[in-house]
Order: sequence, then structure tokens, then C-alpha cells
Amino acid sequence: MTTRSYAVLQEPIYARGSGATAWAAQRTLREFPQFAPDRDPLLFTGEMIYPWMFEEITALRPFAEAANLLAERDDWPPPFDPDRLAGNEVPVAAVIYHDDIYVPAELSLRDGRGDRKPSPMGDQRMGTRRHTQLRR
Repeated sequence: MTTRSYAVLQEPIYARGSGATAWAAQRTLREFPQFAPDRDPLLFTGEMIYPWMFEEITALRPFAEAANLLAERDDWPPPFDPDRLAGNEVPVAAVIYHDDIYVPAELSLRDGRGDRKPSPMGDQRMGTRRHTQLRR
């Protein structure tokens, strides 16, 4: 996935049938002024994408309208079918980052073993890596 497509799809991938994201990261940022970009020290907000990025970052400008339309969409289907995933008989492999700041390794391992319905997982982060072969 290219950086541009990631930027456009970053919020919608978390919609999960819950309605419009309506630029959730931007709205949440207003609730936590300590993360404002003009504060000192500068606190990072992780992998968030904000609407202003589609105005200020030249490479993203052509995608501004699409990103806004996706932020307004309120009829997102669920991103996966847990029953279909549970019936998978094909061996799968995954890279799980032990120190992932978004998804605890225990959740990824539990989901991979099929101990419960899969939960949405963010993309992997730099850090201590644990390579695991997941088998059903």
C-alpha cells in the first residue's frame, strides 16, 4: 500500500460498521489540547491522519475529496466475517511485535489461535519483534 492510499484509508479501516468516522482523530485531538502541534513539548499522536494534511502535503492534495467522502460515509460493512475466518484451514503466519504500542501481543496471539472472534489490529510498529507461526 502506498503512503497516499494509506493516508486516505487510515481512518475508514477502523469504521467497522459503526457509522461515519467524521475525522475522528481530529475531533479527538480537540479533547486533548496537550497534543496540539504548537505545544511544547510536542507530543506525538501515533499514526493519525488529519484533514489538514490533505491541504498542506502536496502529494495528498489530489486525494482530499476522496478522503472527505470516506470520512462522511456512514454505511461501512464489517471488515471481516469472523465465522468464515474461524473456518479457515489454510496455515497462516504473522509477524507480531512484542512491544506494539497499539495492539498487545497477547491479543494478536489469542486471535491467531482462534480463541475468540478476531479483533481489529493496527499495523505493526517498530520494536522488539516476535515471529510466530500461527496454526489452527
